Amino acid sequence: MHLKHAFFVSLCLLFVLLLSGCSTPVQMPDANTPAIVLKEAQTRGLTVAGTITVPAGVYAPDFEADNAIYYRAPTHLVSKALGITSLMRGGIVIPNPFTEKEKADIEAEKSKPKRDPTIINHNFASMPKPVRDLRQGVWYDQQEGSGGLLIYAATSPKRIFHVEEPFNFEVQTNHIP
Repeated sequence: MHLKHAFFVSLCLLFVLLLSGCSTPVQMPDANTPAIVLKEAQTRGLTVAGTITVPAGVYAPDFEADNAIYYRAPTHLVSKALGITSLMRGGIVIPNPFTEKEKADIEAEKSKPKRDPTIINHNFASMPKPVRDLRQGVWYDQQEGSGGLLIYAATSPKRIFHVEEPFNFEVQTNHIP
């Protein structure tokens, strides 16, 4: 019986380690990253389904990941989908603009001859590389939920729910690091 228990615990730990190791790096934003300000609450349609309402107020930069800055909302977000209304912690995601290298890569890709869609080519290296998504979105802080260690490892606050229309915000100019 003791051997079965040890095997089960080992299997669970392996599963948690595998789940937690499958993510891109998250880092603290630069100390000079200013906050953004929404003068009024804004409701946007989500590209998946439903709507999100973000509150007015100051959004502090919380972390950076995937070439974007994740700003934390001053209060809860209101999510409405499939007839269900939920209050969520989280914030707004503002992607970083394209770097000069990314701009050059996009221009180089445009100048390449278009491939004939009737020709099947199994050489994936020759396929065009996807362009980074610059749509704004929202993120939900599921790390604060109560679900135990497994749920903590399996969820990521970096999941972006893109909005159909950008948010209207101002960059806070009196930012003091």
